[in-house]
Amino acid sequence: MDYFQEIKFKLEQFTKRYYLSAIIKGGLLFFGFGLLYAFFWIFVENFFWLSPVGRSVVFWSLILFEAFLLSKFLLIPLSSYLRIRKGINHQEASKIIGDFFPEIKDKLLNAIQLEDHPQSDFIIASIKQKTAEFKLISFQKAVRFKDNLKYLRFAVLPVFVLAVIYTSGGQSKFKDSFHRVLDHKTVYTPPPPFRFVLLNNNLQTIEKTPFFLEVKTMGDVVPDQVEIVFENQSYLLKKLNDN
Repeated sequence: MDYFQEIKFKLEQFTKRYYLSAIIKGGLLFFGFGLLYAFFWIFVENFFWLSPVGRSVVFWSLILFEAFLLSKFLLIPLSSYLRIRKGINHQEASKIIGDFFPEIKDKLLNAIQLEDHPQSDFIIASIKQKTAEFKLISFQKAVRFKDNLKYLRFAVLPVFVLAVIYTSGGQSKFKDSFHRVLDHKTVYTPPPPFRFVLLNNNLQTIEKTPFFLEVKTMGDVVPDQVEIVFENQSYLLKKLNDN
């Protein structure tokens, strides 16, 4: 009947807008939670240099978690928006609209429920009257896109983390850790906690003449002693200062 079809049309418009808003919300949450979860494991790998088994567990947990987020926050609302998957029905939609417009809460739900009753003249007149009351009300206003702004912080947070990493000069370690997580089957050895810097400008000398080799260490750890092996003989270096 024409009067009820008008209500159904407005409910369908509301439902599409409802799921479009859900897609926007889901996109923000998928981006935010997905990156934060990945960052967490990249930081773990950066500090602990996991074994191939450990990195394989991390890699597949990332794949599964990202797939779960993609399905929950994007694919499900998108499939409902495209009518591939059954979404909310008219009664559920009318309850959501009624919560936003308290003045029509019971009237809209009652009008939806009248469709299941035999179409007597009284019911037709009742639906016609209720349709006239709803005519000036846009059901789509019950969905406000700006309400999704509160989820924007979840998407901004990983961007902020990346900004801190790059401004602090840690992008190289971050990229290396990310690469090791992706290449999870390869064995990687963590670098030593210090490195040697040669201070001699010239390594040439006259044979059988004493030669002084000067080196210093740079890093978080200072070795207790240093030896150099030359022509199958070991020479212990003398420590002049802390490095």
